[in-house]
Amino acid sequence: LGRNVGDVCKLVDKFDYAGVRLYFVTDELMSGNESFREAFISKASADEQFSRKLAKRVRRGRVGRFDAGFNPGGNCFGYSNEKVFDYSKKGPYGEPGLLGMKEVIDAQTSQIVLRLFQAADTGKSDRDICLMLQEDGIAPPQPTHKRPQLSWSKGAVSTILTNERYLGVRIYGKTKEIRNPDT
Repeated sequence: LGRNVGDVCKLVDKFDYAGVRLYFVTDELMSGNESFREAFISKASADEQFSRKLAKRVRRGRVGRFDAGFNPGGNCFGYSNEKVFDYSKKGPYGEPGLLGMKEVIDAQTSQIVLRLFQAADTGKSDRDICLMLQEDGIAPPQPTHKRPQLSWSKGAVSTILTNERYLGVRIYGKTKEIRNPDT
């Protein structure tokens, strides 16, 4: 139902006020029972702790991948991810073990990145670069289903031009997501 005990308790109270009964099949919990609240809070607390521990393990794993020279996740325009195998280990289906993903220069999209930097070097504005790319029919990094047509944005151009990865600087863990309890 949620990952925060306080949030899920408020939600259960709202359902109760609206006359909606909850039944948790796996735990056989029914919101109309006398002992529901105590059992639910106990289960919700255990779920919250599990979620927090899992988040820490995932982050630790990603930092470990990064420290080992691998891409911890995500894509960067102009690069592609290439699997690196460990042939001394076998996966569950007999395939070689996966060590990680290496970020390698993509032959096609890297040329677009070079054009961006060359245009910026000649003094073109982000807007002018957008227009140039759109006129040439070059697809943007992330076309959306809402706007599938070719539409570069100034923000996309600016992000590429200021991204330190294109200077050979690899940084991981620079930002951290913090949950705002009010939103």
